[in-house]
Amino acid sequence: KNKIDKWMALAGIHKINLRIDSLEPEIGLTYGLAYTIRGGKVLPIQAKLIPILGGAKGPLQYEITGQVKEVMQESFKLASSITAFLSTKYGIDESKLSGFKMAVHCPAGATPKDGPSAGITFANSIFSELFQIPIDGKVAMTGEIDLRQDGKVLPIGGLPEKLWGAMKAGIETVCIPQKNYKKDLHKVADEVKKLLKIVPVTHIEQVFDVSMPGWREKIKKVNKTKSITKSMIIIPSEEDISSTGTQVDIYYRELKPIFKKTIYNNWNMAETQLLSILQEHKMKSDLKIKISVAMALKEHLSYMKPPHESMEIVLNKFSPWLRTLMKDFLDIVEHVLVDDIAKITSISTSG
Repeated sequence: KNKIDKWMALAGIHKINLRIDSLEPEIGLTYGLAYTIRGGKVLPIQAKLIPILGGAKGPLQYEITGQVKEVMQESFKLASSITAFLSTKYGIDESKLSGFKMAVHCPAGATPKDGPSAGITFANSIFSELFQIPIDGKVAMTGEIDLRQDGKVLPIGGLPEKLWGAMKAGIETVCIPQKNYKKDLHKVADEVKKLLKIVPVTHIEQVFDVSMPGWREKIKKVNKTKSITKSMIIIPSEEDISSTGTQVDIYYRELKPIFKKTIYNNWNMAETQLLSILQEHKMKSDLKIKISVAMALKEHLSYMKPPHESMEIVLNKFSPWLRTLMKDFLDIVEHVLVDDIAKITSISTSG
């Protein structure tokens, strides 16, 4: 084997490493399975909820990129319809998604992709992004999705090759249609069956059970914290702010009227304005400005937080995209050096 490897290297032939670099849980990232002329391979599908440029309003929009051909586009549209129904069923407030789009991407954009077997993969990524539930990175899946019965999983082709590709990528568990499990599993190599846990599924929610364990409980936990009443929020005065730096105070006064809107349940206006401010300052390279905005934001959120709740629960009261942006700023406060924060809060002493 070593001699063959040396000969291949001298000839300029290199092995293709099919293993995925990281299989850590991620929100909105699902590994599907594809069949190519070279055999099976893993097909990552990414979903991200992002604001529409220009602040256009209207229902949640969907778009897909990555050289996706007609049949696969239809599969994506069908998966979008299924997840729209399920998101409403499990408590998503559609008005909170006004002005946003669900962007779905299939990497390796130069490679054309087609076929209906990524249906459950699309649905899994979109559902995860909508509810902000991490997906087990060691789980892959393949299956067409049907509009009937709210997400029935239909059989696919190329099962032996797809499972081989999953094994080579380092995947541990694969969801496949139950009909394929009954009819095609005998065609799969014993080596592959030993290394993979193969789970037959008939419905999309069974797929969620495997890829996002405990997803129903996580959704219930989020839903319990959705309503915000006047008694839960206290808007502090300038005198209450512990941060004394001039820049921090400026950003505090800029954010204060926005947070006041949440008292009167004017969430759409508040979130739009807050999103605009955070996006603007995130693009700036000045770390001092970013730290100032982050500290002011953390101060406001702490006043929204009842004593028995964590900061994570407070963040869950905002839309997914804004919540991600807030976390980015809060991470700045957590990771920046204490000396740097001290410099920021003493800006006023230097004029």
